[in-house]
Amino acid sequence: MSFIPFEQALFHSLRLQGQALVAGDYSRHLPRISLFLCGRCRPNPGNGFYSGLIQYPDSVQAFSGSQEDTTSNLIMLQAAVAGLALLCQPYAMAIYTHNQWLVQTAQGRYSRSADLHQPLWEALERFALVHDLTWHWCRAFPPEIDGQLPHQLTAEVKPVSL
Repeated sequence: MSFIPFEQALFHSLRLQGQALVAGDYSRHLPRISLFLCGRCRPNPGNGFYSGLIQYPDSVQAFSGSQEDTTSNLIMLQAAVAGLALLCQPYAMAIYTHNQWLVQTAQGRYSRSADLHQPLWEALERFALVHDLTWHWCRAFPPEIDGQLPHQLTAEVKPVSL
């Protein structure tokens, strides 16, 4: 798989749409999508599971994963990176999650420790160079999403037996 620089991809995308690219104003031209993240670790620390739903203007894409010997915070960080890795073009993305630590750390309210989380934060920062990300904590998903795949996938993933 080959990648082209973000600016080149964005310019090509805007040119196809017949729009001019104004320096520093590219995010308003990006297509808008939403990412809903769900995850848990049972026990914490222990086996972790996550699922997500990417809501495009005309479709949805679900994903899920698991990790042994992890924490709730780490599994949610992995969920965010996994969701962003599925994107093939720049987007303005609203990210919704139940995990306050993830939202507050991504927004710079908590310091990022230089431990096992660091490679995932670095990956997230690389995605933030390409996408316009906004983070939102929510107690419950919006009505149009609630009851769809994020909750169901997380509930269906079985614990890994050791």
